[in-house]
Amino acid sequence: MRVAIVLGALMLAGSCIATPTTPVRPNITGLTNYYLVQQNTTLQVLDQEPPFTTLVLAKGRYNTSSHATGWDYCQIQTDEASHDAYYYGGYLEGWLGSGSMSHTNWNITVAQNVSTWVDEHLGFMEAEAKAKEFSDPFWSQVGKLLRQMEGIADGFSAKTGISLTLKEVFLQNFGNEVGDVVTALQVQAGVQVKRTVADVANSMHCSALIKVTHDDIFVSHDTWSGFGGLGIRVYKVYKFGEVTVSMDSFPGIIASGTDWYLTSHELSIQETTNIVFNTSLYTAVVPKTVSEFLRVMTANYLATTGDQWSYYFANYNSGTYNNQYMVVDYKKFDSHGTTATLQDGLLWVAEQIPGDVEYADQTSVLRATGYWASYNINFYQRLYNVSGYEEMYQEQGNFWSYTKYARPEIFKRNQSLVHDDASMQRMMRYNNWATDEFSIIPNCVGAEPSCATRHTSMLTIASRGDLMPVYNTTAENIFVYGPLYTFVAQGCFGAIDSKIATYKTHLQMRGLVINGPTNDQQPTFSWGENVVCPADQQPSGSPSTYDFPWVEFFPSFI
Repeated sequence: MRVAIVLGALMLAGSCIATPTTPVRPNITGLTNYYLVQQNTTLQVLDQEPPFTTLVLAKGRYNTSSHATGWDYCQIQTDEASHDAYYYGGYLEGWLGSGSMSHTNWNITVAQNVSTWVDEHLGFMEAEAKAKEFSDPFWSQVGKLLRQMEGIADGFSAKTGISLTLKEVFLQNFGNEVGDVVTALQVQAGVQVKRTVADVANSMHCSALIKVTHDDIFVSHDTWSGFGGLGIRVYKVYKFGEVTVSMDSFPGIIASGTDWYLTSHELSIQETTNIVFNTSLYTAVVPKTVSEFLRVMTANYLATTGDQWSYYFANYNSGTYNNQYMVVDYKKFDSHGTTATLQDGLLWVAEQIPGDVEYADQTSVLRATGYWASYNINFYQRLYNVSGYEEMYQEQGNFWSYTKYARPEIFKRNQSLVHDDASMQRMMRYNNWATDEFSIIPNCVGAEPSCATRHTSMLTIASRGDLMPVYNTTAENIFVYGPLYTFVAQGCFGAIDSKIATYKTHLQMRGLVINGPTNDQQPTFSWGENVVCPADQQPSGSPSTYDFPWVEFFPSFI
């Protein structure tokens, strides 16, 4: 039986999969170098290196290449890591990236109570960062990031003549967290808020896999999102002083937004989002905390180990955007060792819920199995229970099981096939939903007649909700897909990218990335070819068709 399962996995993982081509490597050094200087009291951006007597405040490159490779490229560097340096770096990014930023709606409208909450939240962070600038590294770094966003607003305004404020830039960066603030305000006002399967399509974001091979360790991530997330993507490299952070991102955003990072401290960080069904926990979501994206970036700049990263991340937990973070410390990996001899500290896992963050060294899992998979379900049993997963599992079965849900089963079956870049690319773009036994809708098994469609393109690694047949009424959807129809049925939602980092290339901080829904085993996605993804929903400035190659980014500094 064991042999049959392995052979089946080989056949399944290999059937109809396009062989990845050699990745495209953009010529970073061939881009124009830009220099931010100050003339009298005015900041100016030059496209030629100034005389050595002129103080350069920031340097950068920007390539508007998303229609060619799937990605714009943004590189910002400063010699210092002061608060002013972060402002100047932000200013240069806002100036250079203003064209791509112009496709973003910066005038976000939120309810008055949410706006008031954000004002208090932002005011608290500004005050604490100022008061503790010289006494607390955590708060000093938070203050630097606030200055970076202020710089982005000012640089964009200077280039375009369109006024942009810190709060507007902050709200875009805070976008993944606003929904939790809305829920918290409802709960705290006495409104009964119940999370249902209908919330899942918007909450279950990302597939992730960490795989140890005989001489390497792969850290890989797929973003799951509504296809509105297929707007302009930007691969970013920030170097402030001695610390570099690179990531996939969006115009004007100082964090990833999808949370896949490499740092010059030899860490690789990624997450998948968990659901909080127990809405009573939202009483812990209060303004006098630190935004999730700011805690993540603070940890990225300050931490040199997974333990440190988790500690910084857990500080002033906002309870917004509740994720499982995985931190791989490449310094702990020996490419000449074995899985059994992996060093403690190689993998730390931190999970956040409102009011709590649990984190611990999970290298033992890598020793035992050779991999770590993540798929929007809490690993830590205590958080699994208190978040409400156990109750959902008792009500609806394996769809909410940490071990028996579709993606852990697929990862368990196929992870042994990963041994190089190409096989990891295939793993993370995997979607063979029409024949995969684990893509069967949970209540559609055997001779059970309740679902006319037994398989779904959502129960796989790189989901594609746009591939499912469309039915107009709730009754039809329930008949065809069963009670989980709000997740497993059609929708303009799925995996929108893949990113891979490896030990072998971590010192070069190489990012191996691809933008767009998978087309390894499925048709290429184009806006307007499906009624659930009409052309009028195409994000401004984004490509119409997503048939991009894998791209390798290697930072090269000015």
